[in-house]
Amino acid sequence: MSWHNAGRSVKSLLLRIAGDRYKDLVLFALSWDRVVGSTLAERSFIERFHNHILYVGVTNSIWLQELYLNKHMILDRLNREHNNKINDIVFFIKSE
Repeated sequence: MSWHNAGRSVKSLLLRIAGDRYKDLVLFALSWDRVVGSTLAERSFIERFHNHILYVGVTNSIWLQELYLNKHMILDRLNREHNNKINDIVFFIKSE
């Protein structure tokens, strides 16, 4: 089995476990690194998706500001990848 097939299998398993209620949250989390880049992804995490608003925890105010300044670009990339499901992103400071 190739790594590509293994990755697809893991994604499929996660989506089955998440069910309909958390499917979007899992999909956003799986694409987060690709959308914001590895540096920002290491310092932030998807916390919640509710009423078309994505809530993202950030480790400190410096990274929160960086994400906030790139909010429109991040929102645009996520919506292109996930069929315009997000109306807004709320960033907040929270340690993991």
